[in-house]
Amino acid sequence: MKKTIIKPLVLHKEENLEEEIKNFYESESNHKDEEKIENLELPFSADFRIIISQKIPSGGQRISSLIKEQILNAQTIEFYKEILEKMAKAESEFFTNKNNELFNWNDRSISEKFRNEDFKVQSVTQIYKEKRRISEKEIYKWFDKDNSAYGNKISSVLGSEEMNKIILLLINAAKNTIFNWQSEVAFFSISKENNS
Repeated sequence: MKKTIIKPLVLHKEENLEEEIKNFYESESNHKDEEKIENLELPFSADFRIIISQKIPSGGQRISSLIKEQILNAQTIEFYKEILEKMAKAESEFFTNKNNELFNWNDRSISEKFRNEDFKVQSVTQIYKEKRRISEKEIYKWFDKDNSAYGNKISSVLGSEEMNKIILLLINAAKNTIFNWQSEVAFFSISKENNS
């Protein structure tokens, strides 16, 4: 039985597309004489278009907003006002920090990466709202200062006592609440740059 190894094909420059695909298949083939690499049909036509959708972490639901808008009311908001202001500022810093490559990107930065590789890119974003239950396990995961970059940032700004107040507030609310959860999704249309 022939063993097949699957690895991702990474394309670098559009003008090298055919060569890169042939090299990829040649390197994966143990039976070069059985395959006609020179007659390899490219997976993309010359006028290909790829559509990608991707959630944008920096444009997603902020927990401070969720608490303010969906948990607290006119009587309770004053008690948490200062904590939520600090938390909202920390979230904003977290999602816009240039050194936070896991979360700081958006549709513009992704489009720029494709353009730098000589692709033509168009993008549009859409905000989606869905109903969502939040588990206690998720809440503890978010605010785990040792294993979550988000939790570490919030902990460094709020401190343990204030962060624990937020955690308990969320856990109690999550027992009986289905939340309105907001996500930002970017749609990319990627094609060959026409330089002629």
